[in-house]
Amino acid sequence: MAMTAEDLYRVVAAGNIGSVWALNSLGTAVQCCHETGWFRSRPMMAHWNLAGIKCTKTWVNRGGKCFSAKTWEEEGGRRVDQMAGFRSYAGLEEFLRDYSRLIASYYPLSRDSHDCVWLYLAGLHGKWATDSKYFKALVSLVPRIADEVGVSRSTLLRSADIAVLRGYPERWMQDAVAEVLYPRTRR
Repeated sequence: MAMTAEDLYRVVAAGNIGSVWALNSLGTAVQCCHETGWFRSRPMMAHWNLAGIKCTKTWVNRGGKCFSAKTWEEEGGRRVDQMAGFRSYAGLEEFLRDYSRLIASYYPLSRDSHDCVWLYLAGLHGKWATDSKYFKALVSLVPRIADEVGVSRSTLLRSADIAVLRGYPERWMQDAVAEVLYPRTRR
């Protein structure tokens, strides 16, 4: 099945009714687009692993299946290519159940910011991926995906106001969001 950001956004938004997933719909779509190369990564799509979730011993002990794929990690500020084990899911629902469990268990800022895309993404930084530019990479995708799924610029601006009021974990994150929302014109 071909997947789009809008498809995932709609499924997560529908699941959020009654806090089934407790995820930020736009943030989830942004992260999954980034992790799968806009849903073109064959290994990830074949196994419904839309967020690059690594295989763990606990996952295997619970009966979970895994697959190997090429990836890269940042080590000492450098990109290192390698093979890694990733979780394999039977379908989108199983992926979302596990993804939301991980968010709820290990990413408290993301869990508590299901109403604020910027803080949801900030909660992933430094934990989900080893890429020191992970937050900026995700933030840069927000306007494009927001447009694709029908989230207005005013909603993004309100979300930025919420993030400022609640406090970003780090000041540079607020600056990164401002750069995306108010790009400087080049002369």
